[in-house]
Amino acid sequence: MRPFPGAGAGDADGYIDPAFFHELFAGDLSEEDAAVLAASQRPAAASIFQSPAGPPAWKDLPSWYLIASEDHTIPPEAQRVMAQRAGSQAVEIQSSHVAMISHPDAVTELVGKASGCR
Repeated sequence: MRPFPGAGAGDADGYIDPAFFHELFAGDLSEEDAAVLAASQRPAAASIFQSPAGPPAWKDLPSWYLIASEDHTIPPEAQRVMAQRAGSQAVEIQSSHVAMISHPDAVTELVGKASGCR
């Protein structure tokens, strides 16, 4: 966590320590690719975890969920619960958190199904 200009009281930017980035976020990418992602990661303000969101779209719209079974950022068990709660059509693949990079074909397939193009 690092403070940033204009942050509210107690707020700070959160980063994944580059020393742990490969293991936690991009385990199925090469060390080199993970290092590039670690160096270019965009921080997230801690306040995002406290700010209320609007009504969830999945309550009114069909949803799809790609569960990454090797994700060390969002536990796969939590992903399964979220997908089930949303009534999502879930697909599970053996992937880290960055499935869109390590498994682009599987992600494209799911997006195609969700959009009605496949």
